[in-house]
Amino acid sequence: MRKIIPLIVLMLLSVLFTMAQNLNPAEADKALQLVDANKASIGLSADVRSSFVVSSTFEDQVTGTRYVYLLQAYKGIPVFNQMLVLSFKNGKLSTKSGVFDPEIERLVNVPSGSPAVTAESAVQSALSDRGFRASGFAIALNRKDQGRFVEFGNMGISQQNITAQLMWVPTEDISVATKIASPATDVATSSAISARYKLAWQVYIIPKTTSDYWLVRVNAADNSILGNTNLTDYDNWGDPNENTSIKYPDFAMGKNTLGEGQKDLFDINSKDAKTNDDPSLVSNATYRVIPIPFEAPSFMPGASTTWHAIRSNPWTNATVANATTLNWHTGAAATDYDYSRGNNVWAYQDRTPSNNTGSIAKSASSTTPLPTLTFDFTPDYTLEPTVTTPPNQQFNITNLFYWNNLIHDIFYGYGFTEVGGNFRMITWAVVVWVTTM
Repeated sequence: MRKIIPLIVLMLLSVLFTMAQNLNPAEADKALQLVDANKASIGLSADVRSSFVVSSTFEDQVTGTRYVYLLQAYKGIPVFNQMLVLSFKNGKLSTKSGVFDPEIERLVNVPSGSPAVTAESAVQSALSDRGFRASGFAIALNRKDQGRFVEFGNMGISQQNITAQLMWVPTEDISVATKIASPATDVATSSAISARYKLAWQVYIIPKTTSDYWLVRVNAADNSILGNTNLTDYDNWGDPNENTSIKYPDFAMGKNTLGEGQKDLFDINSKDAKTNDDPSLVSNATYRVIPIPFEAPSFMPGASTTWHAIRSNPWTNATVANATTLNWHTGAAATDYDYSRGNNVWAYQDRTPSNNTGSIAKSASSTTPLPTLTFDFTPDYTLEPTVTTPPNQQFNITNLFYWNNLIHDIFYGYGFTEVGGNFRMITWAVVVWVTTM
């Protein structure tokens, strides 16, 4: 028997917002009070509220710890990717990571903070830089934060409305002429210093024609492109049988990385991982899957015909009970689905380039009606993963649904909650297939 493990693809799509435009005012005020009270420990100046913006904040209800994310700011404009991450317990600073630049006032290229380039022009430049041709002009639909955050339409090329946000971008490739007063003579003299921060518009685009999520930074002084970030990360581990020189991670090769006496808290079937056995609110459902903790079909014991197993109501093994409050097949609007969709995950096949659109037909559907669901599809590993007879495709989609829900439920107990971000901003797709011949 020859085993072929084709391409293993892991695509992690993460959308990170540069500012919390809809941050709850009451939560923001709690964060500001803590920062004010602990400014000496944090290392901030007396006038702390002018040196940052609160990007995000939340309180862990289990530990009572409040987490605060601060973006450095100057003239009320945030600095790209320059953040302090703080945690507070009982009103006191517990942890701190990240740094602010205390010299930023001297090191900006536009001291007034007023852009010479409009958000409209910046959007057009960003689209040109990425090779997109819009069907219309950039027309502002909404302006926030004194015009520093501007929302446009999709312009015929973006899946969502395009936005532009004013910010400082760290760099060291320009100089700024400044006047420095001598304490002895009180006479101003000129001096050239390196400007580390350029005023820029960061344009956010989700193109319809690719799977990319672009952040393009356009110089607000001269309309040049300062840089871009693709929030879609493409990761190809390749074939370990063909790439023998590559050292693959142990978990990908089915190896146990635990030392003697260590407990695997990610094994949700272990009594050590479960902290609550309260009954789930979900109706019964069964799934034929590659069950946890096996990373791939070939890691399971026995012949290829047994490289899968039935799992019933797997949400009852969640690390914490309230991770499954809406259960695996109930949406946020209390809508029950009889296919591979729920509040946390919607798994479906998407082989159309840049489509990113789900449907019932593309999903795996239960063979029994609500409220008892059955996703029992037995695969044939000698055939392609996309065939529907036998139901290889339905099996793969069911397996994808199962694993992503497990990821949600397990990590919920480690602080990946709704207020903490959770996986609501993440689409995770895994394709694993083993062909036997």
